[in-house]
Amino acid sequence: SDTLADPEYASYARHLQERGFEIAFHGARMESSERAEIIEAFEVYKQNLGRYPVAYAAHGYNRDNLYWGIDRFRFRLWRWLYATFGDGREYPGEGHRVESPFYWADLAERHLRYVRSFTYDDLNLWNLTSAIPYRTAGTHGVHAFFPSSDADNVEEFIELLSPARQAQLEREGGLAIVSTHFGKGFLRDGCVHPGVIEVLTRLSQRPGWFPPVSALLDYVADAQGGVALLKGYGLFRLEGLWFWHGIRR
Repeated sequence: SDTLADPEYASYARHLQERGFEIAFHGARMESSERAEIIEAFEVYKQNLGRYPVAYAAHGYNRDNLYWGIDRFRFRLWRWLYATFGDGREYPGEGHRVESPFYWADLAERHLRYVRSFTYDDLNLWNLTSAIPYRTAGTHGVHAFFPSSDADNVEEFIELLSPARQAQLEREGGLAIVSTHFGKGFLRDGCVHPGVIEVLTRLSQRPGWFPPVSALLDYVADAQGGVALLKGYGLFRLEGLWFWHGIRR
């Protein structure tokens, strides 16, 4: 896939940033990357975009992921359930393990403010937890986590942002952060999928606020008096809901 090592792609990324889009960090590359490669990736990012990234979302199967696989979970029940029934292809992620060649949590602590954690199928994330963004005990290197709604492909994206769900989000005064892959069906024969045009046009006509994700999280964190420490039942519930939403999907 294209990266910032491609001058044409780097120019396109700069153009998006100049238009107000946030360019976040999705790891050094699609494959697992060791520490030296991750350090280089941060510098390439800064050289091309003028600063270091602020937000990060992991790839599914990289060994350099931060707190991934079974290490997403703080509670023994969910760790056991994931080990028993989870995706066997996922590495636990070694980005936070000092002894690993894939370690980079100190770089994350230095450069990043937000790390994506769990994904769900509910458009309003405040239905899952009021602690957005949040931090947890024992996760060094991460200032704050945030969840997101997940739409793996264009069909799921159109369903997630259906007019009915948009109306419900507006009624609830909710908060939505959506993860998706624009490479999975959004463009067909050189044209954007008509269903995507429809749901985004309807969304743009609603009285919402549509900032980049880090600006949104900064605003919400300030409103709640800082990044909340999530623990106890609140964290137990958030982790458990990940399984329930996965089954429901």
